Amino acid sequence: MKTLLGFLCLSMLLATAFSVECEKCPLAETCTPTKENCPKLDGCFTLQLESQSKQLITKDCMPKNECEELKGNVGKVIPKKYGNYPDGAIVRKVECSKAYGSPASLLLTLAGLLLMKLLF
Repeated sequence: MKTLLGFLCLSMLLATAFSVECEKCPLAETCTPTKENCPKLDGCFTLQLESQSKQLITKDCMPKNECEELKGNVGKVIPKKYGNYPDGAIVRKVECSKAYGSPASLLLTLAGLLLMKLLF
């Protein structure tokens, strides 16, 4: 029983540890980002667009491979498959970065490992 309980706790904590954290802000002329978890995604992106002579910026989570693909659209109208952006918006800059696990998740993982040590 102890083994099963320990394995269950460790599994839950390790799953939490693999959640990533990115800066996020909605599409606007200025960006004041907040950090948020991005479950099941492995990257973050910053996107700068030009629409009706306005420079717009957004930050969010995105799979790393999609972000790299989006870089190929610099200077072009952003394809609809990337989200609900203004019609005719031109991609000016794309920055892709690897997302990092949150410190709280690391702490939970370490607590899980300590719990495993105590149970065995």
